[in-house]
Amino acid sequence: MISEKRILGAMLLDAEAKERNLDQSGTNSFDIDRRIHEGSKEISKRLKSLREEGYVELVSNPNGKWRYLEYRLTATGRTAAKDAVEELKIENIIENMVKHEGKVTWKNKVLNHLYTQVRFGNMEVMPYATNQDGIMEAIGLVGERGHVCILLKRMESEGLIECQKRHTINDKGAVSVLRKCYSLTPLGVTVVQRMKGVA
Repeated sequence: MISEKRILGAMLLDAEAKERNLDQSGTNSFDIDRRIHEGSKEISKRLKSLREEGYVELVSNPNGKWRYLEYRLTATGRTAAKDAVEELKIENIIENMVKHEGKVTWKNKVLNHLYTQVRFGNMEVMPYATNQDGIMEAIGLVGERGHVCILLKRMESEGLIECQKRHTINDKGAVSVLRKCYSLTPLGVTVVQRMKGVA
């Protein structure tokens, strides 16, 4: 049976995406299925239950097309959905990484590398391995600063890593000037642990 929380979480993600694009339409069962892959017929049944429970409401389609019933989260539904969104984000990130069967992506390499540095957290002086040069060396992209910079920015926007300016220390004990250092967010840690089968 599909979890109602998963449906609510998918609806919240869909609603947020539409709001960013100034799209006033509601969410239908096909929109939800694209996010959780559970079958639109079963999702439609659950939406009826959620409507009866006051989590969603039926909305009129601004385009005047009633081919599919469209729903919107109520205030109660939005509150309940927030818990499920983080879990769906984790599932989607892992699903996208697993699509590259057998291939270790650059994103995967960065996550695994920073996971080995997780014990240093947010120290005032971070290891050299947490700055851009250290990450480039660790994942085998030396000399590809532009590529690594784009990759790190994308991962930061996905909420997997965070960037802070810190002094770094190398193997010889030399401390650098302030540099951008990267560490995993709680979401990033959870994704790596799931991939490794730890959590």
